[in-house]
Amino acid sequence: MAKFGAVGISATLVYAGLAFIFAGVQDLSAIAASLLAYGCAAIYSYFAHKTVTFMSRGRHTREGPRFVIATAIGFAIASLIPFVLVQGFGMNEVLSIITVSATVPAINWVVLSRWVFVDRD
Repeated sequence: MAKFGAVGISATLVYAGLAFIFAGVQDLSAIAASLLAYGCAAIYSYFAHKTVTFMSRGRHTREGPRFVIATAIGFAIASLIPFVLVQGFGMNEVLSIITVSATVPAINWVVLSRWVFVDRD
């Protein structure tokens, strides 16, 4: 679990660093910079989870598409939770962010460990 957390934190730092570079140095819009950085961080996250967290021997042709699906599901959940909690129930934005921060990594752990990277040492 510590490796999972370390990879997640490092992927977040990759995202943040690249987003700042893309927005500041490359002069991209905040949305474009964020999306490009998110994609780069997802690639980093895939390889780091595959080799460090789960030490998977599985084929990229099998695990790669599954990781993309898992990432898309996590992104959808991270978008849906604030919408439902804030827009639907009138809850505080901070509570929605805390909920996303707890829920998405937990779901990712289950999906990555039981569906994406199943061919481990």
